[in-house]
Amino acid sequence: MRPVAAAKGWDIPAIGSTADLAAWLNVSTGELRWFADLKGLEYKGVPSPVRNYHYKLLSKQFGQIRLLEAPKPRLKELQRIILREILERVLAHPVAHGFVKDRSIKTFATPHVGQQVVLRMDLQDFFPSFAAARIQAFFRTLGYPELVAALLAGICTKETLIKLSAFHSRSS
Repeated sequence: MRPVAAAKGWDIPAIGSTADLAAWLNVSTGELRWFADLKGLEYKGVPSPVRNYHYKLLSKQFGQIRLLEAPKPRLKELQRIILREILERVLAHPVAHGFVKDRSIKTFATPHVGQQVVLRMDLQDFFPSFAAARIQAFFRTLGYPELVAALLAGICTKETLIKLSAFHSRSS
């Protein structure tokens, strides 16, 4: 797949295969598959020190519980490489401020100072609302091949990505 027109001008690495992605991240292809966890092994079985995440339950308002899933150091390092070398090089829409480098709540609020009415909203369960397939599709629009996009999305998300047997046979 070719990148969408806007992506052609972005300075992102060309990664054409699983081996290229593993080399770019400086891991073996086996480690790459383990970190991406396309088969959802993180969810299966009992907790183990070889898992890629730490889990913690937090109390929310009104008695609700929030599950905090924090990547362990090596996975977090891979996520930061992807963030720095790919995601931060993708231009955000001019009105986007959340999680955009050099933008903040202050840069968001400044244009609204002095207005009679300012509407504030918070999206409930924002991050879990992004399915891994949507993240994979994003990497595909950048021009990455399907399996490379799936592996990148697997590293960047916690959700099991691939459930189709065709993908299982390719990633085995």
